[in-house]
Amino acid sequence: MPARLTAQDQRAYIAISVASNVPCIDVVRTLRKAIDKRNIYSQRQIQKLYKEFKDKKRPDTSDQRCNSGRSLSHR
Repeated sequence: MPARLTAQDQRAYIAISVASNVPCIDVVRTLRKAIDKRNIYSQRQIQKLYKEFKDKKRPDTSDQRCNSGRSLSHR
């Protein structure tokens, strides 16, 4: 059964894929396979986010813990 991943999970996967030089079409295919159809971004939205991450117009993460100045190993 496909996973019920959140929009934030999908954005994180797209950001990691861009950083790993995974082609956008492969990202779309993987997300379609892995995520419940009711929760997945549209192909157009995936492509838009992919381009934003690639062009660095979007921060890599919205997780505030990463911006606290403390290393994650101290948590």
